[in-house]
Amino acid sequence: MLPPTVALAFLGTAVFVLGGPLAAGYWTHRDATVRGSERAGLWGAGAALLLVPVLPLYLYLRRRLGPRLEWGEHDRLSGTVATALLAGWLVTTVIAPPDPYTQVRWAVPVAVGTGVLAHLVAVRRVPVTQ
Repeated sequence: MLPPTVALAFLGTAVFVLGGPLAAGYWTHRDATVRGSERAGLWGAGAALLLVPVLPLYLYLRRRLGPRLEWGEHDRLSGTVATALLAGWLVTTVIAPPDPYTQVRWAVPVAVGTGVLAHLVAVRRVPVTQ
């Protein structure tokens, strides 16, 4: 049986490794749907399964889909969660030692800090443009 700290480390790693791409895929799907894309599901699934090539490509091509006229609270929250989890995952993958316990110890503060910053940006009431 695994010690509780090891099990918690593996669970935390799974949250970042699986949760980040899933949250990004969900946000991509919501954004593409609101912009009127006929392939919103494909964009969302692509961003969740092939995060690195699809999400940057979508962010580059999304202005061709049309303007986003509304930002709901659900959209802001999903964007905040995706940003926080992906930033925590990216920073710990690149900087932290490779063991899961240390990566979770590093990822949580990075995710919280990035989540706060992303939330402050996401909840700003600014006019929506293309």
